[in-house]
Amino acid sequence: MKFRLKDLKNYLQGKIEPEKILNDLNLKAFETSYENGVFDIDILYNRFSDSASILGIAKEISILTGLKFKEPIFKFKESKKKIEKEVKVKILSKKTSFYFGRAVLNIKNKESENWLKEFLNFYGLNSVNLIVDLSNFVMFEYGAPLHIFDLDKIKNKEIIVREAKRGEKFFSLDGQEYELQGEEIVITDKEKILALAGIKGSKLAEVDLKTKNVFIEAAVFDPVSIYQTSRKLGIKTEASLRFERKVNPYIALKALERISYLLQKYGRGEILRGKFSFGKFEPQRKIEINLDHLNKFLGINLRIFEIKNLLKKLLLNFKQNKNTFVLYPPLERNDLNTKEDIYEEILRIYGVNNVKENFEPILHPAYVDENFKFNFKIRECLKELGYSEIFNYSLFSEKEKEILKEVLKENCEPIEILNPLSKNYDFFEFTLLSGVFKGISLNQKKFNNLKIYRLEKIAFLENNKPKEKYSLALACTQKEKTKALEEMKTVWEFLKKKIRLKFKNESFNEKNYSFLSLGADIYLDNEKIGIIGILNHKIKNFYDIDGDVALLELDLEKIKNKSLDYEKFVYWGSYPEIIRDISFMVNKEIKTEEILEIIKQIKIENLKNFQLLDIYFLEANKKSYTFRFIFQSEKGTLKDEEVESLVERIKNILENKFRVEFR
Repeated sequence: MKFRLKDLKNYLQGKIEPEKILNDLNLKAFETSYENGVFDIDILYNRFSDSASILGIAKEISILTGLKFKEPIFKFKESKKKIEKEVKVKILSKKTSFYFGRAVLNIKNKESENWLKEFLNFYGLNSVNLIVDLSNFVMFEYGAPLHIFDLDKIKNKEIIVREAKRGEKFFSLDGQEYELQGEEIVITDKEKILALAGIKGSKLAEVDLKTKNVFIEAAVFDPVSIYQTSRKLGIKTEASLRFERKVNPYIALKALERISYLLQKYGRGEILRGKFSFGKFEPQRKIEINLDHLNKFLGINLRIFEIKNLLKKLLLNFKQNKNTFVLYPPLERNDLNTKEDIYEEILRIYGVNNVKENFEPILHPAYVDENFKFNFKIRECLKELGYSEIFNYSLFSEKEKEILKEVLKENCEPIEILNPLSKNYDFFEFTLLSGVFKGISLNQKKFNNLKIYRLEKIAFLENNKPKEKYSLALACTQKEKTKALEEMKTVWEFLKKKIRLKFKNESFNEKNYSFLSLGADIYLDNEKIGIIGILNHKIKNFYDIDGDVALLELDLEKIKNKSLDYEKFVYWGSYPEIIRDISFMVNKEIKTEEILEIIKQIKIENLKNFQLLDIYFLEANKKSYTFRFIFQSEKGTLKDEEVESLVERIKNILENKFRVEFR
């Protein structure tokens, strides 16, 4: 919003320095620029009602710079004739908070003087006539929009403030016709709409050069209603902009008195005795502050005489009782309602730049649960792998309990719900697998190659005592069984590295779960920490699942205990790794952990690491394995013949021990 320096000077006394004003406004009030005698000020929304005016900015400059503020002083003479004998006003709209009005008769309306034309031209308005121009002048001076009606054009001189009916027509000052949708606030007489409240006047009560008797309106309308009407009809005016940001009733009342005075001064009008007043003013606000609390809150060290000077600068009346002050905010300030608002004002004038960087530590870091941190890390890992988290009820049915109860260890029992919501919610979850299976069933038709997981608490009875802990269940779908299992093993390997699991031994012990066609328990240091496997046809039919599904369920409590908080760095070596895969078939009776144990015992130079890539069952009591072996030398790059020699030694050990058939 733009303000001319020469207009502001009319309300300030003292040596005016534009650069100082600019600096103080930017530092302590509003973002401001200055060029060619004009301030361009970005007024904050909560300060619009008291600062979006020449008087408002002049008062702010006075507070910031110490210049004396000169508020307009005026008096006018009322006639003996009372307003209620000339004009009647009815307020029928609940969207009208305050409504004030005065009547001025026998005005000598004419063309405005040059100073007034020049003033309005700068602020973006055309000169119309003396009456209209003076009302616009007061709007920019005080910040409260006014509306003036030609009293002789009002039927029976009765004004009604109500809400529009659907389909009513409004004819604006510029000749446009609008059809109202209902509930807009309108000013009417018995026959016609005189104005669209807070937005624009009607041609039917227009003030022209022939006008001599007027009714002046100063009001406070509901900001939301004005905003909606303005946007709905596509009418945006200076008045609507101000009403949308809520007009202060005390300022509106002052503006009404000011325009009455100016019409008498320049138009020799007769001001009728009394005014129309609707609306209940709130009692004077009282805010109590304590100096010690203020200093602690702001991190400063003000003394009593300093706080008193600051309060006087802010035009805040107060009563003092030792370190306590009872403040009475100016009636024009809508934004000062709490002690924190007062603290903000004090700090603004004191200067944020004057606050030293030695705040007393009044805030402490929030406690972060270790489980939350660990679970967050798990979720981030799975996000990297493209897995989506799903959420289910933590209850399942009797049938699901029977299918999955094998996952419970000895001395553990499911927790039964005493008053279940339905037969599908009889038991509290002791495994998250059921919810994952339901998630696949619900989403498989919408997505190919699903990757989902659940990370929640499970609960069960252990030695007849309730226990709960965090668990993680994952599932993925693939067209081929081997690829699904390979995906799940990749996830496990990735998690081990990311959460930095510390263990000496890892093994996969095959186990015939009734819900898996191929399954194994995962052990770290001889402690079971999870299950991995492929879902069988019986369970897929039960949950209505198509395709092959691999699953992984992990006990996060046990895994967390093996997770390191720090990264252990390992020397990568100066020479490249050489990778070889070995695939073979063995008798179905041979356990995976036996093969893993033998491979671990192999003492071959330059064998750096190995991993199980694949396992699946064949016909004729056979099963197939694929292992990956990683070779690396610290002395130089290994040659192919050296690596092949090492691979042959490994094959010989496996063949002698398990009678394997290589593929």
